[in-house]
Amino acid sequence: PKGCRFHTRCSEATEVCSKEEPKLREINKEHYVACHLFS
Repeated sequence: PKGCRFHTRCSEATEVCSKEEPKLREINKEHYVACHLFS
């Protein structure tokens, strides 16, 4: 399937979530996020 693996069960999901996999981004030394909304 395309998009974020959580888009079908995420309450914050948007159209882009179902089409594109978000990139993993470093928030700080030990915290990463892969989300279109929060990265």
